[in-house]
Amino acid sequence: MLVWGIQDPLGPNQRMDRAALPIASFAGPKDAPQENSSQLIRTTNIATDPLRASCRNNVLSFSFNDGTDWGSPVASSPRTG
Repeated sequence: MLVWGIQDPLGPNQRMDRAALPIASFAGPKDAPQENSSQLIRTTNIATDPLRASCRNNVLSFSFNDGTDWGSPVASSPRTG
């Protein structure tokens, strides 16, 4: 994940910085079963781009669409990192 920042954005010493942050590997979203149907809900078309970012107590967090193994087939789930 590349994070960009601007130092002194309105001043004479403007500078753009970049930091590369590691993100652990994860499975992408999987199509989801629905009750009383053999048709799957298509969730594989939502990609894994970051959805939101926040900074709290100097910790930068992101949320993604993810696939998680909850003890059965991999299912779509939100992921934060």
